This record gives sequence, structure tokens and C-alpha cells, in this order.
Amino acid sequence: MPWHGPVEWCTVIEHHPWGLDVRTDDSDIIGVIDLRFIGDDILCINPENWPPVGARLKVRRQGTTPNGQIRYTARESELWPS
Repeated sequence: MPWHGPVEWCTVIEHHPWGLDVRTDDSDIIGVIDLRFIGDDILCINPENWPPVGARLKVRRQGTTPNGQIRYTARESELWPS
């Protein structure tokens, strides 16, 4: 999708009821992954299926909200082509 940034590696730093906080490996940027974008499988919306704090994930930047929050997706279907 043309509005997505390049594929990056990040580390999960915190769980929230709405999703994950992550920190990118290359730039130390902290962003969020909404629970709908943790994975392609519908089971990924269930917190018990989320990657643990400390897990490394491939992500792609979706954009920035009006308040400056950086949003990422970890859905495999949105990570290719990289």
C-alpha cells in the first residue's frame, strides 16, 4: 500500500487494552499497534495471543495521528513487498 513506510524491526515494550507499544530498533521511535493490526488472524485481537513484551516484530508504519502518535501494522499481508 503506497501510504505504508518501509518494513522495520521493533520490540514490544508494553501491552494495553487497545494494543501494543513498540520501539523501533533503528531509530528508537515509540509507536503503537492497534489490536486490529497485530496479525492477520482474527485470534490476534485476543490479548492472550499477543506477542510478549520483549518480542521482536516486523512492522510497517501506517502513518501519524493528528496528535503525533505513530501507528504501525504487524500484519504479514501488509509487510510485503518490503
